[in-house]
Amino acid sequence: MPESPMPASEIAKAIDAPEAFLAKTLQHLNQKGLVSSVKGNQGGFFLTPAQSKMRLSDVIQAIDGDDALHTCLLGTNPCNPEKPCILHRHFVSIRKEFNDFFTQHRIESFRPDNDQDFSMSYCLGNI
Repeated sequence: MPESPMPASEIAKAIDAPEAFLAKTLQHLNQKGLVSSVKGNQGGFFLTPAQSKMRLSDVIQAIDGDDALHTCLLGTNPCNPEKPCILHRHFVSIRKEFNDFFTQHRIESFRPDNDQDFSMSYCLGNI
């Protein structure tokens, strides 16, 4: 268990998010096994060492499904080289860069001690 799990209220305050929305989101992430939680007075949310090692693409897939990183920018179905949307040929290389980034980076890459310039690093607290 981490040194100090962070309550949803503290995380919400740190990222300027609505507390109720964030609490529901964290509960959903907990149910999917993407974060862990401890109930009680000293409770809150945290990442285990294994969760910290998850690739960002694994997190996206767990939340949005297998096609999340491969769908059409405009949401057309199907959108592929044989039946492309109007933006397909422009977006293919950008989507590949996104996919490569999400596949190559792990959650732990964004801990404050690993990347001082990452603007959201404070969200991770003492995990």
